[in-house]
Amino acid sequence: MEELEKDSLVKKWTKNHGIVIPYWDEDGKLRGFKPDFLIEKDDGSKELIEIKGKHLLPTFKRKNSAAQEWCKARKMGFKVISKY
Repeated sequence: MEELEKDSLVKKWTKNHGIVIPYWDEDGKLRGFKPDFLIEKDDGSKELIEIKGKHLLPTFKRKNSAAQEWCKARKMGFKVISKY
């Protein structure tokens, strides 16, 4: 991702991180959600990034909540970037 390459605070990033965050879907089934990017910043902190079109944000609430909790428990950040 071009923006990550240009960000002077980003030490490294990957799409191939293998992280799958469990969440319960609207039917009560346990599912897995794989965020788009894992980044490591120069200060050693880590953050997961998800890219979502604005039209998909209303259906993303369960995954977003699960990701926020999962990352908080691991002292990581989680950010959603909306496109369009």
